[in-house]
Amino acid sequence: MKRPYLIGIAGASCSGKTSVAAHLAESSALGGAVIIGLDSYYYDLSSLPPEKIHQYNLDEPAALDEDLLFANMHALADGGIIEKPRYDHETHSRHEKPEIIEAMDFVVIEGLFTLHWPELRRLLHTSVFIDASDSVCLERRTRRDRTRRGRSAEEVQERYEKMVKPMFDKWVLPTRQYADTHINGHDPLHRSVATILQNVQKNLDQ
Repeated sequence: MKRPYLIGIAGASCSGKTSVAAHLAESSALGGAVIIGLDSYYYDLSSLPPEKIHQYNLDEPAALDEDLLFANMHALADGGIIEKPRYDHETHSRHEKPEIIEAMDFVVIEGLFTLHWPELRRLLHTSVFIDASDSVCLERRTRRDRTRRGRSAEEVQERYEKMVKPMFDKWVLPTRQYADTHINGHDPLHRSVATILQNVQKNLDQ
């Protein structure tokens, strides 16, 4: 099996990780890429009462199923096929049927904690961190959570202040040092993609 080239993208919640990953994967320069969002690996919380779910900290690495994540990423790095979980953020549950993902020439991994675990970092050929201001991230998160996850603006603001921002400072921002490419989450997507592709091409040339 041919081993793919792995690109990891990290950054704050709503800094632009998903959008950058999508545009990067669509780039003709890659000639084929699959995207893995770490959000798929959250634990199923559907058995918990609503008040427990509301208090659950989704913004720390322990909220993700690390064993399944590592097994899947190693399999993709070897050019294999995985059964990726499908997570519903509105109900905080996993769908019964996983998504079958086959490794392509390039694999783009995006999520808050992409650069947190040494085991995952070692698999990456290009590592990216997206910088974005708190105000922009909060504005984007409010718009997303209200329209796609059924949450009120007040709930979004409360969670951001109590969990999202403190956990970013504790767990995500320190991983910025591990990125070999830094992009601005306020920049046009084509500019961010071009910066990442420059790093990819440099590595491939070497």
